[in-house]
Amino acid sequence: MKNFIGILMAFILICAQPIGFSQTSEIDPLEMEAIMNRIMVTHYLPGLTLSVVQDGNSLYEEAFGRAALQPNLPFTTDKTLIQTGAIGKVFTSFALLDLMVAQNIQLDDEISVYLEGPFDKFKDLTFKNVLTHTTGIPSVRMNSAYRELPLVTQKKPFSEEVASFFDAYELNPVIESDRYIMTSNVNSILAGVLIESLSKTSYEAHMANFLEDEFAMTGAASFYKQEVKSDMALLQNYAISGGRSEALSPFRTKFLASDDFITTTNDMTVFMEKITSKASESIRERVFNRQFGVYTGRSNAFSIVHFGDLEVYIQDGGIPGSTARLLFIPEKNFGLFLAYNTNDVAARTELTRQVLQLLFHIPESEKGIETDKPEQFDQLTGIYAPVNATPETLEKLTKLIHQIKVVGDSGKITIDKIPYIQIQDRFFYSSEKDQLAEVHVDAEGKLEALVIGNDVYQKVSVFRNFYMEVFLMALGVFFNVAALFVFLRKWRDMKVNRIHDTPRTVLLIFTLVNSALLMAIYVAASQYGFWQVIYGDMASFKAVRYLGYAAIVMWLPAFSMLKRARQDFRWTSGMTFVFMIQCFTVLSTVLWLYAYNFIL
Repeated sequence: MKNFIGILMAFILICAQPIGFSQTSEIDPLEMEAIMNRIMVTHYLPGLTLSVVQDGNSLYEEAFGRAALQPNLPFTTDKTLIQTGAIGKVFTSFALLDLMVAQNIQLDDEISVYLEGPFDKFKDLTFKNVLTHTTGIPSVRMNSAYRELPLVTQKKPFSEEVASFFDAYELNPVIESDRYIMTSNVNSILAGVLIESLSKTSYEAHMANFLEDEFAMTGAASFYKQEVKSDMALLQNYAISGGRSEALSPFRTKFLASDDFITTTNDMTVFMEKITSKASESIRERVFNRQFGVYTGRSNAFSIVHFGDLEVYIQDGGIPGSTARLLFIPEKNFGLFLAYNTNDVAARTELTRQVLQLLFHIPESEKGIETDKPEQFDQLTGIYAPVNATPETLEKLTKLIHQIKVVGDSGKITIDKIPYIQIQDRFFYSSEKDQLAEVHVDAEGKLEALVIGNDVYQKVSVFRNFYMEVFLMALGVFFNVAALFVFLRKWRDMKVNRIHDTPRTVLLIFTLVNSALLMAIYVAASQYGFWQVIYGDMASFKAVRYLGYAAIVMWLPAFSMLKRARQDFRWTSGMTFVFMIQCFTVLSTVLWLYAYNFIL
């Protein structure tokens, strides 16, 4: 009888546990410290912070190393301000969702009803499109940040920066809305504009009140109020080369709603405790609800990925020389935040996996499909260009520089020589890059796109691929060198009756301008990078633009002089052939510059 009563009581206690809340895990501080120290040493991290929360309770919160090397500042959880970059998108989404609930606005409502001014172009977009990044509008990052400290008075408030932004660009979609997830700063900027419209106050003021009232994030709120305490210090960002740390210039975005969020580790711990607590069910329902996708996908605030069998809601962020990650696992009521002051994203991946392995025993990497007859993927072989590059700025060059080569094989694909194994029907995984690739097909089963991370790629024809364009550019270089060789060998024979030195002088100037143009294109292409575009560091691109205009000015005189030269007996057919082809290659180069927005 006593045994029966004991079993009955145990059954009642088990049934009484709250549904949906997992058993809280435990972290051995010494084991976690060893992991943190190992990653810091392996990846040369000056400083590293980690916060782990489950069921509304902090399991671990520590900061290691230095926030700055010169002067020597310790990395602390409560006094070090971290620029988390795109993690700001999450908090913008949270604030907008809160206003939508308060004003009974539905996800499928059109945003144009709540916008004034130059927003007619967005009349068909819904709140869901904006929150899930399915508008089809690509990011426009050109000249979107200053090399200045963010902890000073803003030059312009968010509303003024946005007004200039929407006046400057058309912001047309590059793909149909509701087709693909394409993370874009334009969507989060629109969310910020909607916050101002619905709250009837500035974005900065609303965010300060929202963060303080809803989540008690005093550090982040003080930044929006521009009332940062004197004893708080900004995390210094670094570039690591050969084990040496080089301090990078400061970063201040023009668009807080999308591109930066300044906070402390302690703030993030308090935030995650609130989100994973029993009292926040309504908040979780808003943000941890798959709105798009099947295996990977998107909720109203996060990208959705998998670590083993765990569905993870994640947002990565950072600035030049600083990296951050915020993730939640709703089924475990678990949250994690990490940040450090270098660009080494491999450290982020490694630390995340080691924490999840420690707590939830996930596999070290994803496993492929086991089958006796692996599927063939020959139809995927080809060159792919990214779709989510705006056609309005020099960022269009991304379509060329960031092309990828895909080779289909048995049970796997290879992307730029990195193997991706098949793990689901249309999904492939690379353990080397810890990255998923998803194949999209149309209703007829034909290849439509390849999605890798947040980037959408489509196959390009042989005439638009990187190798063909490099070949055409190399052809221009060859004939330009040939023209210089002709000048060296045949200068005396290049006079023309009646006009004497004019043709050879004009053609020499034309050739020198083209030489400088080709060299500038090479330098600009080799220096092209994500952060250079954001800062507007475009000196080499301006050189290409001016030399392109010079080539246009010189082209007609050069072509005219060449026609006159052909009539002179001293000009051989070989000489005229070289300069004729040179004229056509320069013309093709100018058209290429126009196509990629170097000249307008």
